[in-house]
Amino acid sequence: MFATRFLAAATATLSSLAPASAADWKTALSGVDGVITYCDSSTRQKYAETMCKAIADEIATKMDGSGLTVKHTGLALSGSASPEKTPSEDATASLKTADGISHPLIAGIVLKGTDDGNPAIYMRVQFLVPVTMPAADGRPAISGELLVLERAVVGNGPKKRLPAAQISFIQKQIAPVLEDIKAALKNG
Repeated sequence: MFATRFLAAATATLSSLAPASAADWKTALSGVDGVITYCDSSTRQKYAETMCKAIADEIATKMDGSGLTVKHTGLALSGSASPEKTPSEDATASLKTADGISHPLIAGIVLKGTDDGNPAIYMRVQFLVPVTMPAADGRPAISGELLVLERAVVGNGPKKRLPAAQISFIQKQIAPVLEDIKAALKNG
């Protein structure tokens, strides 16, 4: 009797943990007319530029053939890497726009790391879509960014090997998502 109840409870629990159906990228990205990639780094280390370029290039390659323009707008230094200790939101604001793209899918590549021979590095790729909610029922209009997806990795190790390992990990994490996004936008 106990075994039957336990099995039923375990089955119910596992059923509730089953993954949701695939994302409806066509709806989520309705109206997107281009892709903007940018980097936000709180370290001045060379590995930040290398990692940023590798992921931005990967996104551009994966989106090739989608019919969308992909533009990389640069790398901003924020926080402790910025002489003025500029907050990330301020440092990256100008990088989230590009000529010819009015409603972008924004891919922000965020890097934080220590500056020694055996660094700790945190890298996150976040996909955002700018949204505006019109004023309604006495509420003012609201503008912001909708986080569609993010993938992250953190590690510690030799500076000669860690960045490459993290680049590879993130590339593998975002590849299937970019394929789904590309297919949805191409068929849109």
